[in-house]
Amino acid sequence: ELSGQGDAMPAGGLRIGRLHVVPAGLAPEEVGRLCALEPLPPGCPRAEPVRLGNSENGWGTGCHPTTRLCLEFLSDLSAQDLLAGEVVMDYGTGSGVLAIAAMRLGAKRVVCVDVDPEVLVTAEQNLELNDSLFVDLAEMLHVREVVPGAMQPAGLIIANILVGQLVRPSMVAALLSCLEPGGLLCLSGIRPEECASLRAAYGGSVDWEEALYAEAEPGPEGKAYWGRWARLVGRRRAPTRAELEGLSELAVS
Repeated sequence: ELSGQGDAMPAGGLRIGRLHVVPAGLAPEEVGRLCALEPLPPGCPRAEPVRLGNSENGWGTGCHPTTRLCLEFLSDLSAQDLLAGEVVMDYGTGSGVLAIAAMRLGAKRVVCVDVDPEVLVTAEQNLELNDSLFVDLAEMLHVREVVPGAMQPAGLIIANILVGQLVRPSMVAALLSCLEPGGLLCLSGIRPEECASLRAAYGGSVDWEEALYAEAEPGPEGKAYWGRWARLVGRRRAPTRAELEGLSELAVS
């Protein structure tokens, strides 16, 4: 997740699509009241709560425009009943906010990946804060533990990181190797002008879904994040044997 100086969640949390991100300290009755507040998306009787504890480890509260773009994407998938029963990988999990949102919206299982072991601990604590069952349905992995071909492919991978990481050959290989054919890849943490380099890096392995592309600017709760940010979404093409072999070599290089 992306965060930074000034990333403070409003006292009443943040309503994002079918979700309401709230600080852990709020009483259950207050969380229920906030989740029932109008406006609500059509067909959504109440928002799903995403509770986040206070910690210096694990960025991501929903204040940053790219976290919001990813949460909106999950919310839209849920509204179309496209998230239920899916395995979701949250690559660069940070606080775990996207993984928690995916579970709240019907995902079968989540795989949380990060480069910082302490961040993985924080993400797991936040998962348990929301529902102890979420921890049983989550796999917490250091990036070095992501082994292509040795794990169940995900139907959806979200990577909300910076473009410098997203275009690295080893990162490209890891993400593509862990995504099932036809699965969705959601990339954010990027500026609109950086999308061309991402399209080039993922080459012919992904069919980009132009209708799912989105941009956002910081709201009042995230004024520190100047300028426009983007979300790029594509669908994994069926790989050839030669491509899989090449990706496996790159992913562990």
